[in-house]
Amino acid sequence: PIFEVANLGTGHHLPAGSPMRHMLALVSADADGAPLTMIDGPALPEWAGDMHEKAGRAFAKLLGDGGQAPVPAWQATAVVSDTRIPAGELDRSQYRFRLDRPGTARIGAVLVIRRTFPAWATTAGTDVGEIVVARRNVLLAR
Repeated sequence: PIFEVANLGTGHHLPAGSPMRHMLALVSADADGAPLTMIDGPALPEWAGDMHEKAGRAFAKLLGDGGQAPVPAWQATAVVSDTRIPAGELDRSQYRFRLDRPGTARIGAVLVIRRTFPAWATTAGTDVGEIVVARRNVLLAR
């Protein structure tokens, strides 16, 4: 399936605000309740914490200090990467999952915004402040 996230109707990159804020697009697939293995497509980076290596895309302005990323804005010496979606633009990613037998598969997509990075939340003794902003499921027959 192809997964699209559009930033329409804003005048800024998405997500905006604090560089700690980031957005994750999580994609999953199952058949009869059993998860399917992704065979092609992007996976979430290590800094996504508990979501690391799951199918999906990460959108963030990642700040670093030359040896580590992410770091808080007050310690940053460089922008390591900026994968946020610019105003009026669309991000498109494609995924393939292994379905070994005929049947119906459910493809799920969830878009979440987190207020902070998981490692920082753990250090502070709080949670990431995850907010689900969109959810979609599609059934496909093979």
